[in-house]
Amino acid sequence: MLTINWKPDKESSIPLYKQIIDYSKDRMRNGEWTIGSKLPTQRELAKIFEVNRSTIVEALDELKAEGLIEGKSGKGTSIVNNTWSLLASISPPNW
Repeated sequence: MLTINWKPDKESSIPLYKQIIDYSKDRMRNGEWTIGSKLPTQRELAKIFEVNRSTIVEALDELKAEGLIEGKSGKGTSIVNNTWSLLASISPPNW
């Protein structure tokens, strides 16, 4: 399970879900959260980050849309990519 010892800044002008996305991407980018790591459940994440579960759902949906995490029914949500491997998979422009 991943170590999370951070909370979003509720006074910030940046939406909470966006802060969670940025935090998660940063952890993936710097190698703290590796491919194959399993995320806590939505309820556990809501408790850890001290936010509503709907905020977690919004953050996870965006991370899924970006191809960084994948949720499987009954198996939880895991990191399936990180931004470095995503960048490496993009072909360079054909100039």
